[in-house]
Amino acid sequence: MFYFLLRQRVYSGDLFAVFSETVEMDQMKQEPHPVDLLQETEEVFASPVAQGLFHSRFDDSTRYCHARAVAFMHKGKNFMSIADIRTDYAQADLSETDAAADPVTQFAKWFDEALHAEVPEPNAMGVSTVGENGRPSSRIVLIKDFDERGFTWFTNYGSRKGRELEKNPYAALLFHWIVLEREVRIEGRVERVSAEESEQYFQSRPLKSRLSAIASVQSAPIEDRAALEAQYAKAEEQHGDSAPRPQHWGGYRLKPEYVEFWQGRRSRLHDRIAYTLEKDGQWKRQRLQP
Repeated sequence: MFYFLLRQRVYSGDLFAVFSETVEMDQMKQEPHPVDLLQETEEVFASPVAQGLFHSRFDDSTRYCHARAVAFMHKGKNFMSIADIRTDYAQADLSETDAAADPVTQFAKWFDEALHAEVPEPNAMGVSTVGENGRPSSRIVLIKDFDERGFTWFTNYGSRKGRELEKNPYAALLFHWIVLEREVRIEGRVERVSAEESEQYFQSRPLKSRLSAIASVQSAPIEDRAALEAQYAKAEEQHGDSAPRPQHWGGYRLKPEYVEFWQGRRSRLHDRIAYTLEKDGQWKRQRLQP
């Protein structure tokens, strides 16, 4: 039975499942002789990937087989295709009746659920801006506040995203909470927050983070890491424990005009509930096809 399952797993390219099953055998003390295993499944292990996986299995450190399998998997181009990597989502659903009347309330609900699910960095979001040449650029930043006014983050105004927002004050945000099989897309106009709000947040940051904001000319080229650390050391020597907020550093707030909540579902028939801000200030809610 074990060999049958093994053949299925190897043919399907699921090395991680193969690894799990071999570890199970170790734990149950049902380990066959390595020569017998390889002879019994000779036609299955023609791939150098599989051979490497199972040769490594009989080292003293059997539990490190996983890492070695990954290395072999990258080498075995004919064994596993990127096109074969997929997940069928089945954790939850999202209906029009369950969704809140406005997107900020719905976002607060999902964000709270992401916190309780211990999603890694649930406040991490993609921020996409567009340059004068019409080309978009994206990066990950951390949201620091959200309410009915919009979604707020802080950065260097002289960075690439800052320069692009000066010319084209519109952006798109993207939250991806893979643990919950969810995404949230947000689009709208961006404006700077007040100097008072930027100052309050800046002074709440750890000292070393404040010194880094002073030392780094964000997005500008620099010779090497040593030069960057020299700039930091200079800022540290100059300001000590009282690092002031640079004038070129502060917050942005995106005022949402479109918000979409995406819940993964089976067979790619995902749930998509979108909110669009109407001219009268009311939110129109509708389902979109996946």
